[in-house]
Amino acid sequence: MTALTGRPAGAALVVILLILLVPSEPEAMGIGYFYATGSGDSITRIEGSPDTRGSVHMSGNGLFLDTNLGKDTTFNYRLTFGAGEYGDRDDPYDGFVMINDFGFSLFRNQRARIWLGPEVMLNTVDDQAAAESPKLFGFGMGLAAGVNLNISRNFSVALKSAYVSQTLTGHKNVGGVRTDITTEDEFGYASVALVFRFGERF
Repeated sequence: MTALTGRPAGAALVVILLILLVPSEPEAMGIGYFYATGSGDSITRIEGSPDTRGSVHMSGNGLFLDTNLGKDTTFNYRLTFGAGEYGDRDDPYDGFVMINDFGFSLFRNQRARIWLGPEVMLNTVDDQAAAESPKLFGFGMGLAAGVNLNISRNFSVALKSAYVSQTLTGHKNVGGVRTDITTEDEFGYASVALVFRFGERF
């Protein structure tokens, strides 16, 4: 699965988003672990060559943060940051992903919260161990929907599905030549997160 890591712009974006979107009581949020997997279609464009169409698969896991899993308020900001695999299902590349969700509640009570909202994905593929040695940076946007199941006062299970359109640009070895490439992907994925919730009251 693809992300932004080790880049000053990515670090700055995380800080800005947290400053702007974390509520005035920063202790009220959920922290946990997520796993995501999905697949879709991809078009690879190399200058001077015909477009190559294929499928793309991704999977990954990592850190989960959400400003509102069980409160009686409309908005939530969700950040997931992880590592995983991206590309061909049988021979994927290593990568990282940072996903930003901006959710608006459709339904909520003490036991569940259903939300819908836009998603922004930043990602990188940098796999020097692969023969192609790809180095790509990507940006994607999409729509996400989720449901938070509040199992107990301090524990939730967060389910989400999303559809994303993204573009990755960079270079990799093609026929022994370092070549600039662009890929355009459209894919759907689903994720599940186990979350410790604290400071929240409905």
